[in-house]
Amino acid sequence: QYSQFLKDVDRKHCKVHMDICNWVKDSYSYTHQEELIGEAFGILGKDIVSCHIKDIRLKLGSCVILEEVPIGTGELRLSSYLEQIDKLNPDMPVLIEHLKEMEEYDYALKWLKERMQQS
Repeated sequence: QYSQFLKDVDRKHCKVHMDICNWVKDSYSYTHQEELIGEAFGILGKDIVSCHIKDIRLKLGSCVILEEVPIGTGELRLSSYLEQIDKLNPDMPVLIEHLKEMEEYDYALKWLKERMQQS
């Protein structure tokens, strides 16, 4: 759909802000995240200019309910996501969002910096 949107708009400067959590929509995409991340970056790579980073966890129950949780506490394959971002553009703007307290932003930033230094 994103690819079709870019074709329909047909403007050189129309680009993508990637939020991979929004692509996880069912049990298959949840359990095949590396495949999903690779496919998303394979299709839209040249058009991705910034990314959101957050984390998700599947709530237990009879329905697929994804809960947004602080970065590093969920089950999103963040290492795969960060690897694709770094491959595409090491200077890619990455935005942290939807946290409740400033301490959560501080923790998320520290967590991200540590992971980026490890790679």
